[in-house]
Amino acid sequence: MKLSLVSFAALAVSVVQAKQPNILFVLTDDQDIELGSLDYLDSVTGKIQGEGFTFNNHYTTVALCCPSRAAMLRGQQAHNTNNTYVTLPGGSFSKFQASGEDADNLPHYMHRAGYRAEFIGKIMNGYASWNWDTPPAGWDRFDGMLDPWMYTYNTPVFSIDGAIPRYYNGSYLQDVVHAKAYDRIDKLTAANATDQPWFLMVAPTAPHATFNETGDWAPVPAARHRDLFPNVTAPRTPNFNPAVNSKPSWVGQLPLMNSSTIEVVDEYFRARVQALQSVNEMIDNLIALLDSRGELDNTVIVFSADHGYHLGNHRIPCGKTLPYKEDTHVPFAIRGPGVPKGLSTNIPSNHIDIAPTLLDLAGLDEADWPSWLDGRSLLPYFTATNSSTNNASATALLPGTDPVYVETVNIEYWGQGIVEATAIGYSDVFLGNATYKTARVIAEDYSYMYAVWCTGETELYNLTADPYELYPVLASDSDEAARLTTRMNGLLLLLKTCIGQGCRAPWTVLHPDGAVKSLADALDPQYDALYAALPSVSYDVCATEYLHANEAPYFSSNYSALFAEITTPHQDAADYGNQTAGTTTDTIGWNGTYFGAVYEDLATMEARARDLTPEELDWETSAKFGIVRGYMDQF
Repeated sequence: MKLSLVSFAALAVSVVQAKQPNILFVLTDDQDIELGSLDYLDSVTGKIQGEGFTFNNHYTTVALCCPSRAAMLRGQQAHNTNNTYVTLPGGSFSKFQASGEDADNLPHYMHRAGYRAEFIGKIMNGYASWNWDTPPAGWDRFDGMLDPWMYTYNTPVFSIDGAIPRYYNGSYLQDVVHAKAYDRIDKLTAANATDQPWFLMVAPTAPHATFNETGDWAPVPAARHRDLFPNVTAPRTPNFNPAVNSKPSWVGQLPLMNSSTIEVVDEYFRARVQALQSVNEMIDNLIALLDSRGELDNTVIVFSADHGYHLGNHRIPCGKTLPYKEDTHVPFAIRGPGVPKGLSTNIPSNHIDIAPTLLDLAGLDEADWPSWLDGRSLLPYFTATNSSTNNASATALLPGTDPVYVETVNIEYWGQGIVEATAIGYSDVFLGNATYKTARVIAEDYSYMYAVWCTGETELYNLTADPYELYPVLASDSDEAARLTTRMNGLLLLLKTCIGQGCRAPWTVLHPDGAVKSLADALDPQYDALYAALPSVSYDVCATEYLHANEAPYFSSNYSALFAEITTPHQDAADYGNQTAGTTTDTIGWNGTYFGAVYEDLATMEARARDLTPEELDWETSAKFGIVRGYMDQF
């Protein structure tokens, strides 16, 4: 699967027009691709994929909201952001700010390219009722959902640029996102708008489960969508509630789901595709607005999800965080000026590639890109591939890199196992630690997944023969299986601590002489001794957060001297997770009324909306509220 050269200069001319394109990035929450959610989003399949380019093997970095989003905004693996969970000390928006990463991520990079950067929706867990007055940096306009109401679909609360949080009483959450996005594009494309290109990121929470401090339930659709798809059920794939479960850790201890649990799983699936209809309408309307303003042909539209979701797969009723495809494989598609129409690629890509790809689309010179990016621009994939081949003419575009084989993906997780449904008898199963490291290799002729869990258990799957990840390959099965296991261990040993080139082109680091550029090359028996000598990936303890010592053993070679980089994982200068988070109690509460019988414009919603009171913001003292209120009352 050798990659031939591409002229990046020629590609840049074809993709980045004389007029910098506007960029609209829609990011959904917990949306699967393996279970067919895109079948219910014809706006995406028809108007983005059909009119653009699809990345068929795109994977998240971490199958959990906050660490996935932090990695995406930074263009770095989670072991380098050290934002690895949804709450402190592992991660959260507070940790993102305290570490300084909030001051150096995607919107700041877009400014370097001359863009106005705006955000609407969910940024990440922990932007909440207690820290709304310190919004994310870098956005020229930030209109963010607040915890704990971002997952309660009929009690939407937003804060614009740190202003007093506003409760959209009587409105449906995803409709508020839709109306706000429509209003901003309406203003950004108005006749009196400036010529400055804009980057707008829109992040609805659909189809995330309903969640607050009392538990987890199925997502809530808009009232107008509640009766849609009455007979749909979760797909009965071969790995749905399998009779034989050969999984490691707590997953392998799960019983078969009973009929009542399966009914809950089907309810979740139905509610998820219903909730996605509001996203479908939003994308349709935003595209129609851009078209009516004559801006559609000069707007790049990007669609993805922070991570996937499982529903009954491997006996796990509802949830995420696991290394399997349902949780990690996500939709990713781009349409816009210079983007091929209706084509796709099987070359793997990852969320860490999104930031450099957007910088490339914006026309930012590589010299102005962050030097520490772990991802690559995916623009060379456009000219390197078609829907029937996995061969590419891709180049790793950061300085000091050469054309490489692109076949590897690194996925990690730190934290507890989760069954994301309340009152179905799994509370005692909550479950055990699910910390793991994963390497995927995806090529034209072969595909493998190798994971090492903090329990010491490993699993290896031949995905060409076993696409549903049911039958693990054991090193003891054959000499070939033993050889494959050593190669996947060596690959994971590097990827789990990789930085920069080691993440983009691991085989060139494992074999600096350039003789090996793929797993197929590495499987040559002449390398048996090299891989046998490498330490096995392992953990000392099952920690729920990133601990530097627990990330050992580390890969080492002459890589550091060669590339002037380090190969040990990120170590914070301070313990940014050692903070005290405020409370995020749902002080509004949902009265059971389903809103969104019809879609309404923003002016109608604003007429019903009101500012939250100090009591609703649940502070021990209202002094902070009084200071801000006094300031706002001046205007």
